[in-house]
Amino acid sequence: MYRMRWRIENIFKLWKDECKIDESKSKKKWRILCEIYVKLIGVLLRLWIVVIGQWHIKNKSLIKG
Repeated sequence: MYRMRWRIENIFKLWKDECKIDESKSKKKWRILCEIYVKLIGVLLRLWIVVIGQWHIKNKSLIKG
């Protein structure tokens, strides 16, 4: 269970570092919420594209992809 928690924490750390999901220029709470949802959808689409593109390469890291 601890290994899975650690992986999830690493994923969110990567998203915060690379995709800036924790940053917003707005002060309105609804706009910030919408920005977070749009960024998360973008991250998932990006991950999906990488997975589809590198599915056939066995020794390739998804993070580096």
